[in-house]
Amino acid sequence: MDEFAIRSILTELDDLRKKYEELKALYDAQNKIQSDIENRLLDSEARSAALLSANPDLMFVFDKQGNFIDYNGGLNEMFVPPELFVGRRVDEVLPEPMAKLTHEKIKMLFESGKMQVYDYDLVIEGKTMFFESRLVKYGNDKVLAVVRNITQRKNYEITLKESELRYQELYNLLRLLADTTPDMIWAKDTEKRYIFANKAMCNDLLNATDTDEPIGKTDLILPFAKGSNIPKIPTGTPLGSYAWIPMK
Repeated sequence: MDEFAIRSILTELDDLRKKYEELKALYDAQNKIQSDIENRLLDSEARSAALLSANPDLMFVFDKQGNFIDYNGGLNEMFVPPELFVGRRVDEVLPEPMAKLTHEKIKMLFESGKMQVYDYDLVIEGKTMFFESRLVKYGNDKVLAVVRNITQRKNYEITLKESELRYQELYNLLRLLADTTPDMIWAKDTEKRYIFANKAMCNDLLNATDTDEPIGKTDLILPFAKGSNIPKIPTGTPLGSYAWIPMK
């Protein structure tokens, strides 16, 4: 083998070495990129898992036909265990009114593209529980339902409404009793403004057209009151003053 052939082989080997180093550098760079991507995916999955674990709400994934695809959340707030609803239509799992409502909201979501928010209640383990559901599109053909347990809030609202009704009933009874007596009955707050006056007080002393007219006013600004005739009764209650004036 002559010198020219040897140099040609050495040159070719040098070129091959350079190409190998370039390919190895590219391979290492691609491996690093792939490793970075995998690490980011792992971080993203871990972050998502942490968020889901910390999220107190129930989450369900439906398709457009109302089939349960996936879920996340505590089993104690679910109507039935996951093995009885995943892969099934809402019609097969939920009571008929609730299943119908779910289908309606899914349809409205895809027609309008806007989030659907609605409340519903279910009897779970013999107790009525209230929920708020928010439906949003998940991809092109799926639905994500974020469901929050609002039982405590609803029970508070129900209790408050019952208290208001009871208060109104008692007030109506007091008003009836006060307005049917010939005695003058009135009450004021600490600023000496009327908060209550019965018909006898309004007709015989204040010259008011009805029992609402004096409310919030003082004797000084009542244009219709016979101010000089209003009895001065000593009081010292925290709520202000009140009086029951028997008519002789």
